[in-house]
Amino acid sequence: MSLKQVAGIISALAVIIGTAWALDQRWAYRSDFAELGKNFQRYQIEQQVDQTVQRIWDTEDRLKKNPASQELQERKRELEERKKRLEQKLEQTDKGGS
Repeated sequence: MSLKQVAGIISALAVIIGTAWALDQRWAYRSDFAELGKNFQRYQIEQQVDQTVQRIWDTEDRLKKNPASQELQERKRELEERKKRLEQKLEQTDKGGS
């Protein structure tokens, strides 16, 4: 083999390996997307929990002004149940469920 052929083979291998590496770096893996999706789902549930807690506090403040209101007591109970369900959903998400 001549020096030109060896240089050509080395150059071709470098181009093939470089292209494969570039393509590998360009596209994300499915596991990366799965992790991103899981993190986004967790973020959404956390936001819902935060909103529900805020609504519970608002309802408690209104109950202090009007403690006899059955409607407010029922609303508070429903919000606490919602918070409990969301926290369970958050635990499932942490364990890998959907």
